[in-house]
Amino acid sequence: METDFDRKVLNFRKRWCKLVLEQFMESIMVLDKRFNIVWVNKTFSERVNLPKTELIGRKCYKILHLSDRPHKKCPYIQLLRDHKFHQAALNLKALGGRSLISVAPIKMDNELIGALCIIRYTDVEESLQEQLRERTRLLRAITEASKDAIVMIDSTGAVVFWNPAAETLFGYTQAEVFGRRLDELIMPPKYRKRFRKELRKLKLTGKTDILMGKTIEIEALKKNGEIIVVEISTSAVRVLSQWYAVGVIRDVTERKLMEEQLRNSERKYRYLFENSQAMNVIISPEGRILDINEAMARTLGYSKDELVGKRALSLIAPEDRRKIWENIIKFREQPPGWTPPTEVTVLGKTGKRTFLFAAGYAEFFEDGKFAGVLLTAIDITERKLAEQQLRESEEKFRTLAEMAASAIFIYREKFLYVNRATEEITGYSKDELYRMHVWDIVHPSQREMFKQRVLGRLSGENVPNRYEVKILRKDNKIRWIDFIGGVIHYEGGLACIGTALDITERKEMMEKLRASEAKYRSIFLNSKDLIFIANEKGYLTEINPAGLNLIGYTAEETRNMRIEDLILGEQKRQEYRTLMKNFGYVKDFVFRLNTKLRREVVALMTSVALMDADGNILGYNGIVRDVTQQRLYEQQLEESVRQQKRLIGEIIHAMSRIVEVRDPYTSGHQRRVAELAVAIANEMGLSDDRIEAIRVAGLLHDIGKIVIPLEILNKAGQLNDLEFEFIKTHPKVGYDLLKDIEFPWPVAEIVLQHHERLDGSGYPNGLKDGEIMLEARILAVADVVEAMSSHRPYRPALGIERALAEIETNRGTKYDPDVVDACLKLFREGKFKFQESNGSFN
Repeated sequence: METDFDRKVLNFRKRWCKLVLEQFMESIMVLDKRFNIVWVNKTFSERVNLPKTELIGRKCYKILHLSDRPHKKCPYIQLLRDHKFHQAALNLKALGGRSLISVAPIKMDNELIGALCIIRYTDVEESLQEQLRERTRLLRAITEASKDAIVMIDSTGAVVFWNPAAETLFGYTQAEVFGRRLDELIMPPKYRKRFRKELRKLKLTGKTDILMGKTIEIEALKKNGEIIVVEISTSAVRVLSQWYAVGVIRDVTERKLMEEQLRNSERKYRYLFENSQAMNVIISPEGRILDINEAMARTLGYSKDELVGKRALSLIAPEDRRKIWENIIKFREQPPGWTPPTEVTVLGKTGKRTFLFAAGYAEFFEDGKFAGVLLTAIDITERKLAEQQLRESEEKFRTLAEMAASAIFIYREKFLYVNRATEEITGYSKDELYRMHVWDIVHPSQREMFKQRVLGRLSGENVPNRYEVKILRKDNKIRWIDFIGGVIHYEGGLACIGTALDITERKEMMEKLRASEAKYRSIFLNSKDLIFIANEKGYLTEINPAGLNLIGYTAEETRNMRIEDLILGEQKRQEYRTLMKNFGYVKDFVFRLNTKLRREVVALMTSVALMDADGNILGYNGIVRDVTQQRLYEQQLEESVRQQKRLIGEIIHAMSRIVEVRDPYTSGHQRRVAELAVAIANEMGLSDDRIEAIRVAGLLHDIGKIVIPLEILNKAGQLNDLEFEFIKTHPKVGYDLLKDIEFPWPVAEIVLQHHERLDGSGYPNGLKDGEIMLEARILAVADVVEAMSSHRPYRPALGIERALAEIETNRGTKYDPDVVDACLKLFREGKFKFQESNGSFN
């Protein structure tokens, strides 16, 4: 039965369907079975130029065909026969052209009640559609080819268009952004509130205060979190009654950076120009001063304002003006760049002469016109005086040369001057050298070469200034020198000056290094282990033959492999990367080796990063050893050890059980003593190895009682002196039974000492304090606590509190204080309590 809710739902669906159909660009009508029009959309009404009220109830063929009967090819006739969808292209007089008519049945309770008819005006529409498609293709081509990001959002801020340039700029694909809010994708948080406010204005009016029709620069956020500066131009467009915003976005981060760099460069230039110790002046093509720095103005005695605009030649001494003007003319004819420096004399405001050493840089505009000259100069007035002083200091040079460790000599063809170091290196005296040609000291194998270079340097030829040469000393010993030669003015003419440093030891070291490299190469080629060399990025550059054979790859195949590619398993690769990053090396790094044939290989790697003095990585070297077989042997050995440990454990349990079988009153005593002793040792922080020794000794500490008669062990009354002396023999008997068993720990000695006391009152040897092993002291406390708290044939159990009182009272006298403290802490903090004995050994 239909309810109010059902009717409301039905009405809602009707309204929704009509609302949707109203939005169609095609003409739509609803017909009953008699061709009467029941409903039409706005487009249909506009196409036939009749209001909806005049169309409802009229025959459709009278409206469309202007006829009194349906068209014989009308698709609705066929639908009435078979109740199926049909289409037909007909000329409709009312629409003035050919249209495509599509009809679909409308049924209620499986009974046909009418049809939905959609009319598409194909003649004009096809033309318009083709134009639209062409424009769409053109628009898509433009947007995809655009180097600028183009983005469209709806009035809610959701992205509806995102071109490839936007993908490149922001790092998001189209699939990632469609439907998502633009401000949440690319806007830094500080802009989002204002952006959403502008969106509300866009939705209502299609306008905003700061976005539309403007080009602005703002910060944007890339997918990777990087902040960039963009230039964005926006406009609004209205589509189907809804406003959209279109933005063209350009990354101007680099441009802003370049602008900032340009400003910095200009500031630096101005700073350097103004604050340089050199004197700088800019001269126009007409020869007038355009700019001048304080250093130049100060040297000339003018202010900067007095000099700007002044003719530059008026500041030059008359004898130099022609030379300077000719140089300015040459500037116009040469390409941009510096001219050779020259000396010039300038006149100050007071007529004072100043000697300058100046160089000029010719600058041109982009069209090739001469823009002017930048002159930079230094004051050499003092240098002129210094030259005189330099001549006077020649003797000082000779003194210093004599003190130098390097050989210094002046020569033309023969030696003209030699210092003391030259005598020491060559073995000849100064008088002998002055009679020799300079090449006479050179080894015969290089003598002619050295001679030609000496003669060439003297004649002005361009010969090497520095090279290594072999000399023959007076005692016929061969030495290597690092020779540096040059040309100087000496005693009125050109001469050569040379320095020589004895590098014989360095050459010998280099030879040893080459021999070492050859030895390393031999090891590299002949080693049975894999040896690799990698570059600074970790890519393998070379693997020795044995290594290639081990992994099964060719040398060419390893060129694109990194060191970590030799390691199987991402976890192991990450472990390797972490070790190399933190320490710069790995040693005996165990991993499974990546082989081409997937052969199971367990390997050990030792690798080190090679670094320069600043800590920069230059490359990597490493050795990888196949330890597969070794690991197998180790596993087999470990299994053997485990079996032996299990066997020893079973033997210990069996030996411990022997005592319990003979003395049922103390059943479980050795086990409980061992458990308490182990707990005490753990509390004291002893090593695992010492704790295991204590455990084994605890299980066997009363093994010596197997020789004591049962009537003594089980005696209900007080023991007499003879019986007690018999009891006191059990530590020694236990020691004798255990001493020849090759335990990995001093079990026999611990058993022997477990009844000793710090004050010497114990047995069998009356040891004191430091003479008693720590393991035995721990066992002694555990033995006393367990014995007093347990039942014995000659007395009932005294309880744990009496036992703890005993060791606390005698702390430091009979019992080790640290052991007592640990034991008391275990019981009083609830960390330990004895398990009830069930008559069996656990």
